[in-house]
Amino acid sequence: MNDLFGNNIWPLAFCTVFLGGFVQASLGFGLAIVVSPLLYMLAPDLVPAAVLVNAVLLSLANLLRFRTGFEFRSIALALLARIPGSIIGAWMLLVLTQRFLEVFIGVTVLFAVAVSLLNVRISINRTSLVIAGLLSGVFGTSAGIGGPPIALLFQHQQANALRANLSVYFVFSCFISLSVLLCSGAAQASALWEGLSLSPALLLGFGLAGWTNHYLKAHWIRRCVLILCCAASVTLIL
Repeated sequence: MNDLFGNNIWPLAFCTVFLGGFVQASLGFGLAIVVSPLLYMLAPDLVPAAVLVNAVLLSLANLLRFRTGFEFRSIALALLARIPGSIIGAWMLLVLTQRFLEVFIGVTVLFAVAVSLLNVRISINRTSLVIAGLLSGVFGTSAGIGGPPIALLFQHQQANALRANLSVYFVFSCFISLSVLLCSGAAQASALWEGLSLSPALLLGFGLAGWTNHYLKAHWIRRCVLILCCAASVTLIL
């Protein structure tokens, strides 16, 4: 396990989570696809556990803000499908080599970037909910990036309903993934505590975005983030 406090990794990891929080607050997405590849290059043992811990905190904050807009029935089936997906993701962490995981995380981030550029409409039904939940579990538990399949499915909902439903989904789904990771031995409890030690960076990033949103154009930030994510992903893959 990487000792964040015993070497020079912690300040870099802090800056990475700070950037993820800033991007998330500015664009409404981006925490995991920014943090996962960059943090994996710094401290592989902290991915996905530290990313999931901060995603829980972020989702709880959004849930408190948009709590009146969610409908649990619309995400319940996806949450059930997240369980076997999470088991598959934990199995991948246990049996696959670090080199394979580097490539997998890089490809997953590129997939997330592609999803963010799509504007397709997928019917929300039992089949699509199960598939999205299953893929979300695999990607979220193995790489910390479980949002794109669900976001792609729900992206055409009314804005506050979308934020509320995704927040509820991510709170429960991150707990599912963290439970599976800990029970399977694919992650250690120390990774969770180290993830919590980085949470002030998340809050600082959120705070800065609240101040800069009036000055920075969202599409400028979005382009920079997508370029950064692609660069980090290609670096991991190569």
